[in-house]
Amino acid sequence: MAEGGKRLLTSCALCARVHAKCDGGRPCARCIRLLERECRDQDPVTKPKRAGQASRVSHACSSCVLGKVRCQQERPCERCCRLGKAYDCVREVKVVPETIRCLAKVTPISTVVEFPDQIRMYLLNGHRYCDPTLVRRLTDAGRMRYLHAVRSIVTEDMAQIVAREMAPGVVYPVLSPPVDLRDEPNEFPKSMLKGGVPSLVVSVITESCRKFKVVSTNGAATKLFGYTNADFNQCNKMLSNLPIGTVLPQMWMITHPLYWPVFAYTVAYTILAGRNNMYFPRLGILCKDGSCRITQAHCLVENLPRPRSPAASNSYVSMRLTFVFEDVAHAGGAHL
Repeated sequence: MAEGGKRLLTSCALCARVHAKCDGGRPCARCIRLLERECRDQDPVTKPKRAGQASRVSHACSSCVLGKVRCQQERPCERCCRLGKAYDCVREVKVVPETIRCLAKVTPISTVVEFPDQIRMYLLNGHRYCDPTLVRRLTDAGRMRYLHAVRSIVTEDMAQIVAREMAPGVVYPVLSPPVDLRDEPNEFPKSMLKGGVPSLVVSVITESCRKFKVVSTNGAATKLFGYTNADFNQCNKMLSNLPIGTVLPQMWMITHPLYWPVFAYTVAYTILAGRNNMYFPRLGILCKDGSCRITQAHCLVENLPRPRSPAASNSYVSMRLTFVFEDVAHAGGAHL
């Protein structure tokens, strides 16, 4: 042992680099055997840390750091959700060097976009795209559930139009839907919930009287679309203080505008039909490099109960939407 109780670095620099056993001699037996001419001591200042050691600390939230527990890269992490700190976990995302490089280029999720009136019109027409029989069969609770979802996005005048048209006995204009969902699967294909299948998870966080959405990705989706969790963490933080319905949410940001009608109709149909899965026969996703990848997508919709613990219910995930994708084709956005 050296002075101050610090352990001596007996391995030479070459043996330490490949984690080989070193006898401490200069030159050591291994370097003599390999005819290495430069057998020297390690430089304690530049000694590399173990792989992954720095990244775990830099990506950990402060709650997990204080608790000395492992933290996920996704935000909010499971521990913060359990402790009712989901909002704080999203807001405190740190800007690490990797993220600074990510933000150096403008991407579909790097800037705030005001919610377009074009999408509001698609959502206004959501029930008009659907079979009128589906609307007539709605219970009062089902009608209120749909109106509540619409009101969070469209203007109050638009919401009043939807409410009047969905009243029992009212005849309204029926439009041709932008996509045929007659072949929609009855259930979400849970076999696709595997690590190798590209997926994006949208978590709706409820805190007091407000809600906001965060998105996380897996490795397969990063390979397909280019976005990392660091990209989405910064986007989540950027949108966390802005009310839903005033700015474009993350999933709309990465959906090609040509597919906005498909997205709006599918969401409206799913709510009206009371289903827990969405199906997109074709959905164009804007990749990080600006290209558009055509996919077939499924989405599992899960409404999560309010935690019983008073502390955990302060800020919790009330809904989770899991999107899984299958690559159909790849084309430049200009050719769509």
